[in-house]
Amino acid sequence: SIKWWDPYDMHCIQTIRDKKSEITSGQYIENYPSTEPRPMFITGHDDGTLRVWDCEKRKPVSVREHSNSVSGMCIVMKNARDDLKFASVSYDRTLIVWDISEHRGIGSKPFVDAKISVSE
Repeated sequence: SIKWWDPYDMHCIQTIRDKKSEITSGQYIENYPSTEPRPMFITGHDDGTLRVWDCEKRKPVSVREHSNSVSGMCIVMKNARDDLKFASVSYDRTLIVWDISEHRGIGSKPFVDAKISVSE
């Protein structure tokens, strides 16, 4: 589950539950997109799935590109044109750069912008 906490009095503001797989990493994005700002959260899962959560609607958009557990992620680019890209890394030895820009529409699936595989 994902929990948002009030930093002042430490009470839980909101909980989002995901019963499909274990969450292994996460990235919070505040006020995106600029035309209709609201918080988003991206989660990586042990089955290789990534989910982009609209925090207000509590509904995820899921995409699976990794073949093993997602071990980390970070924002790569966010700019005034509402371009938003983030990177995910996995135990399958791949790094994927995802595009979830506003021009694709809120709630649309992120698409792979670049994929790098590391061999032994």
